[in-house]
Amino acid sequence: MSESTIQWVLYEQFKRLFRVAEGERVGESKVRKILRDALGAGFFAKLIATVVTYPHEVNHSSPHRTPVSLTFRLHDLLVMG
Repeated sequence: MSESTIQWVLYEQFKRLFRVAEGERVGESKVRKILRDALGAGFFAKLIATVVTYPHEVNHSSPHRTPVSLTFRLHDLLVMG
């Protein structure tokens, strides 16, 4: 599942949740409330989707390397130092 799919589903859920949880605020314009809810929903959806998919993206995009042993690295540091 891609990050954008997760983000879209979460965005719709957060929009619905914000709409139900807050109700109408006294003195707040409808446009301002819609913008606040949309920005909040977008922020949290993107944050969660990124955190969930980041490990997969890094693992998928990094080249496959043969692990270098710790002994080899320490030896190189001692020789260079």
